[in-house]
Amino acid sequence: MMIEEWIPRMHQLEEEYYEEFCERTDDQGVSRYQDDLIHDMYSHNFTLIREPLAKDELASFIEREIERRKQGGKDFLMLKFPAAVDHTDIPERYRDGATDIEYYRLPLVVVQRLPEREDLEIIRVSELLLDEAAELDELCEDGESLDFTQRRFQRRSQVYLSDSGPDQYLALLDWEAVGSCDFYSNGTTCTLEDFTVDPEYRRQGIGTSLLKSLALRAYHQGCDLVFLTADTKETAREMYRKLGFEKMTESTELLIKF
Repeated sequence: MMIEEWIPRMHQLEEEYYEEFCERTDDQGVSRYQDDLIHDMYSHNFTLIREPLAKDELASFIEREIERRKQGGKDFLMLKFPAAVDHTDIPERYRDGATDIEYYRLPLVVVQRLPEREDLEIIRVSELLLDEAAELDELCEDGESLDFTQRRFQRRSQVYLSDSGPDQYLALLDWEAVGSCDFYSNGTTCTLEDFTVDPEYRRQGIGTSLLKSLALRAYHQGCDLVFLTADTKETAREMYRKLGFEKMTESTELLIKF
């Protein structure tokens, strides 16, 4: 299958993943996602720009969207673009908020030869493991307040424990949660989201084992495309390349606070 056929499937599954947490409304080439249960979470409250905009059109759209958000009582605007945007097309005063996102495919032949630790248990989060999952989330928070980290986990766990939607899996070492990852599949395509490892246990093969276990699960369930994403500021992307994951495309996110 050609790359041009993989990419639309990645974006389609991402949108399905968003809709497990957010309400979506469409309006002239854009989709707005909103999660009233955690209105200050950037990744659950954003605007997806579906069609490319010229530089002057983008500037005008940003100003209109900022005003719309302000009128709604918000103090930030998150924009997502399905393809990479030239940062020089973004108004200079907002460019610092731009981040490029890389998409990596995990080919089955690569996954099968990844090393794995036999002392790990990879288990889906349940009511019995919620405390361990919450504690790991707090250990891995990246500059967020404890209050927000706890509210974010509480919100997401509502979906993890439901009968549909994404699941969260934990990597357990001696029954201590040392890694986690979201698993979301529509039967043919699977995304591995929010992958993290306890800082004290990084570079010990835990993350590789977790990704291998979940990717194999997806392939065994009938998927022929498994992917994950990483922003260009993350060090994890270097690991993905070394493991042999295949970079497929890029997109851009723009966060503006006001």
